[in-house]
Amino acid sequence: MDKNIISRDSPCVSIIIPTFNRASFISQSIRSVLSQTFTDFEIIIIDDASTDNTLEVVEPFLYSSSVVFIQNLENKGISRNRNYGISIAKGKYIAMLDSDDVWIDINKLSSQVSYLEHNIDCNVVGTWMVQIDELGNPLKLITFAQSDANIRKSILYRNHIAQSSVLFRKVAAQVVGGYDDALATMEDHDLWLRMGINGQFAVLPIYALGYRLHKSNITRSQMTRVALDEITVVWRHRYHYQGILTAVLVGNVRLIKSMLF
Repeated sequence: MDKNIISRDSPCVSIIIPTFNRASFISQSIRSVLSQTFTDFEIIIIDDASTDNTLEVVEPFLYSSSVVFIQNLENKGISRNRNYGISIAKGKYIAMLDSDDVWIDINKLSSQVSYLEHNIDCNVVGTWMVQIDELGNPLKLITFAQSDANIRKSILYRNHIAQSSVLFRKVAAQVVGGYDDALATMEDHDLWLRMGINGQFAVLPIYALGYRLHKSNITRSQMTRVALDEITVVWRHRYHYQGILTAVLVGNVRLIKSMLF
């Protein structure tokens, strides 16, 4: 990792944006962060050896003291990049934002920071989301369970915390070892479940994330891999969460569907 522009000394939130060949979307992601009403943050952009013009697109943002830019000389994989971002993050809270997604509520961070500040037992807080197309047009509203008790009823087989909506405590992630880079997919679900063993979950009922659907989404191109990894995650956490029978059934149905797709 060879290029690093230093951020401010002690931000409250570190926003990690891993990217690989997302030049057509990443500026929208960054601008959605810069539009937030909460501004006590740093942005850590990790370019995983992109072969497109990502650097050219990102460069205008690099003159801000709140931006850290990392360029990998070789592709390392998204989980390793996220873990590296956490390791160098200066904030006590971590927000993840995939470089093809956007935040669509300017109060997202302020609402989540306030929630974690006032709920010290909560480790992970997400939001509702809107599926959007490549041009940013809304397609579908997605809601999730809100309270810790209701989330726990089904989180083993339904991930209620969208990756790009999350805000979590840095120390909670470090205690459990961060993302498992042995998982090709579903590494976020696995991390939430591990952090949820020692802390609570929450989802704020605000549509704060624009989750972009496009032809290169990993969940479309690797459906079988996703299904297999989800079964692995479910089985790993079977003793900590309720609903194992439902989770196994749902996982196998997803696997069969992926093989027939």
